Amino acid sequence: MKKFKKAASAAIISGLLAPQVSAAYFDNGTDNFLTAQSIGSLGTAYTSGVDITKLEIKDYISNGRVDGSWRWDKRDIFKFDAEFSHPDARLARRNVIPIRVRLSSSMQMNREVYGIKSIELIEKHPSGAFKKLARLEPNVTYPAAEFEFKTAIKDKDLGFEYYLVIDGLENDDNRGRQYSVEIERFDIGNDIAQAADLGVLGNSMLFDDNTIWAAETINSLVDTDNWLDFGSYLDDADLYKATLPAGDVKASVGVHQNYVLNDTLTLELLKEENGQLVSFAGPVNAARYEEMTLATLANAGEYYIRVGFNRNTTTVYDYSLRVKSSSKSEDQATKLAVSNPLENGCGVNSAQHCFNSPLDNGLPDSGAVYLYQYYNQLDQWLAQEYIKSPNPEAGDNFGEAAFFTENDQYLAVAAPGEDNCGAGFGGTTATSACGYYAPGLANNDAENSGALYLFSKEDKVSAYGFGLGVNETYQLKNYVKAPVVHSGDNFGAALSTGNQIALVGAPGLSSQTDSSTGWLNETDITQQLDDVSYTHTGSVFLYEINANSDWTLSGAFRPLKLQNNQGGFSIEGENFGAGITNSGDGNIIAISAPGDARCDNSPLSENGVYNLNTISKSSFETYLDGFYQCTSVQSGSVWIYQKDANGDYQVISYLKAPQTREADFFGEATWMTGDGEYLAVGAPGNDSGNAGSNGWSKKGESLFATNPWADTSKPNSGAVYLYKKQMVNGKAGYELIAYGKPELGMVEGSNFGATVFLNDDRTLVVGAPDGVYALNGQTFDNGYVRSFKFSESGQLASATNIFPQNNANEHNHASRFGASLLMKNDMIFVGEPGDDHCGASVGGTGLNVEKDYAVDGNETPCSTNERVSNSGAVQIYNAVNYQHSEVLKAINPGGTYYSNEQFGGVLASNSSGDGASDASGVSADPFGDVLSEFLCNDEGGPITGNQYFDWIVESFVCGDD
Repeated sequence: MKKFKKAASAAIISGLLAPQVSAAYFDNGTDNFLTAQSIGSLGTAYTSGVDITKLEIKDYISNGRVDGSWRWDKRDIFKFDAEFSHPDARLARRNVIPIRVRLSSSMQMNREVYGIKSIELIEKHPSGAFKKLARLEPNVTYPAAEFEFKTAIKDKDLGFEYYLVIDGLENDDNRGRQYSVEIERFDIGNDIAQAADLGVLGNSMLFDDNTIWAAETINSLVDTDNWLDFGSYLDDADLYKATLPAGDVKASVGVHQNYVLNDTLTLELLKEENGQLVSFAGPVNAARYEEMTLATLANAGEYYIRVGFNRNTTTVYDYSLRVKSSSKSEDQATKLAVSNPLENGCGVNSAQHCFNSPLDNGLPDSGAVYLYQYYNQLDQWLAQEYIKSPNPEAGDNFGEAAFFTENDQYLAVAAPGEDNCGAGFGGTTATSACGYYAPGLANNDAENSGALYLFSKEDKVSAYGFGLGVNETYQLKNYVKAPVVHSGDNFGAALSTGNQIALVGAPGLSSQTDSSTGWLNETDITQQLDDVSYTHTGSVFLYEINANSDWTLSGAFRPLKLQNNQGGFSIEGENFGAGITNSGDGNIIAISAPGDARCDNSPLSENGVYNLNTISKSSFETYLDGFYQCTSVQSGSVWIYQKDANGDYQVISYLKAPQTREADFFGEATWMTGDGEYLAVGAPGNDSGNAGSNGWSKKGESLFATNPWADTSKPNSGAVYLYKKQMVNGKAGYELIAYGKPELGMVEGSNFGATVFLNDDRTLVVGAPDGVYALNGQTFDNGYVRSFKFSESGQLASATNIFPQNNANEHNHASRFGASLLMKNDMIFVGEPGDDHCGASVGGTGLNVEKDYAVDGNETPCSTNERVSNSGAVQIYNAVNYQHSEVLKAINPGGTYYSNEQFGGVLASNSSGDGASDASGVSADPFGDVLSEFLCNDEGGPITGNQYFDWIVESFVCGDD
């Protein structure tokens, strides 16, 4: 059987300059970001009369000057960071530092560029995303001579790093030519042109005394962090450009507490009209650290803020300026976690695995999670974090499932291919799977046993704000192994969270023991699940947060009867726990078993639904025991549990498709509304070609009465079933109220229902990631999504198809659009793991350093639409008008952006108002390697027999181990 894939602060203190060091020209000798050498820290000095500070003297740097030469290469890359130091803590809130990068004075004086083609400043965001801040192509021709550029950079304590990229002209005459480039802090100045040079102030959030404010930063190219800038008023004013949201605009300035404030500082808000600045509010006198309201804005827009000085002394002051807005947009903030279980990076905490850098691609399929955040008030997405496990190994598939929980206080991430033999919290309890080595993070004795990682939201820095607008990050709180551990358990192959709960599936667990109630307490787990008699019977473990805010194991779920134990079956691979969904509070839980082989030919059910509020438990168990002697291999099922008054769980319903057939995979995708009222179940292997009107048939309608699911004319076209909770004698059960099909020509092999998302407003979104469709006279094969809106009774209100932004072309042919789905705050997120576009980060506009700066020196930038095969993407649509609004790509942390990582295969969003969190997709392909147990033979090839479906399976599921 196939397994999970293993596949600068210049130290100018008290007016003393650092000692002079003779300049020594040095060839950096690298064109690779990962091997760039550090050139020191850029910083500012608190020194009266000094307005600029250069790089510290370090290595081959002299007085803030980068000295280099063209030897055998034509590109030098220098790495540095920035540090602001100030004796007044109130002025040392590390944040934005305006800098100027220019050719040295001697080069300017001689009007020679010494073979320099271009100078670029690249920022590396804490999330790992790269962005080009500025580019200079030296020009010595007057009057348009260009020798410098200005921008702003962030303090290293916020996690930012910078690269200076100096390219030489491809001309042998310049080989050996020497150059010198200076980096220095500068006074912002008071004219509109210099303010524009710094860019539009970005949009972000910060926490301030328990009040959430929207705030601004100094550079749209950085577009992060609250705006807290430092200036020196050598001139009469400094001018800042800001994009401000509607609401109150508040500002304050500060100077060192030892200064005698002989000057009067003023603040003024201005707007540009016809190229001129017009006063909008002020000027008003600004006392030291006194916050004032400059204006109340009716509309968002671009403004300028002037810090003015009436100079009464020759002393040169440094000052700080802080601006914020009262617009509270955090309530509308949407977080999105995009898991990438096939990502190859080593991770920052695992240098022992990396040959060149912690960002090297030394660990294939180790996996990663990327966090993004959107602010409705500001209409902007930002990359937030790049998360790896603390113990990454090749084939761990970290991120195979991910969910936010507890109002996004926690992020749960599963790695079903993790190999530690230890059990329990911390994974240090020895088990029978352990060999000679002690259990723990570094152990690999239990291959593919799986693990869960719980990350807690924490403050990122104590200074005002982190670069993503929120003063927070996710730090590992718990590393969790199952209470029983065996190789192949795949603990974490499925995951669902809610208000203070986490449900973790282990579909590969191979115990033979039935459960009389379907619920095992902690003692029962050890006694009944620690054996390996059968293959992949499966289980689901429930974890909860106790009164001390600690995560604890509460129990486990099992089927009432295993199909392996029945005389009529003896079929292994039930895979109970391969899919999980819940009502948000954990009161009702639905668990999929896509390998269930029972038929539905029993008079006990209505349309495949067995409700224990209408039939006796003994009669139901008779059916489960195989009384009707019928098998339908991999037809699939869904078990539904409800919590009782004692806090235990009881089976209340068991669902089969109303017409069972082999390889229907009923239950491959499930979603339950936050109140448990509705449940959607996908069956991508459904063969019916009977779609009805708009692909929807409701119970009570004529088509529904004819059993439209009984048709077999379109193999693997797929279907979705909609169930509603019903009460009988005070006990809950479910009934089938509607049946959905694709409508688009009913092409076989579409796998409609491979992913589903059911929103609380009764919007059902269904993915057909392998769908082939005709549009505008052309045929495309890259998948599609269909959205249904229905009434309380299941009556269809509207149906809309959502297609990929670019349809099928050389960049997303067979891109599996719809492989994951999510809906949140009027946005629909669609995973497209087969997308081939080259760009990185938000909008796909970030740098892909592997493509934009190829190691051989030959640039093949993403702007030329170069392909990165199956790099993946997430497409975002408006849920009201279904218009495309944004695309997210992997943030490209260093060297980890490689082909076939299939970014976008798993999505998770922060919680709804009821505490239920949202996530979709179990892997880059539905059920990923769990399904490969069913679909692939021992040689790694498909075994379905359907030519088209076999091609899809061969391409995306089987592959190489």
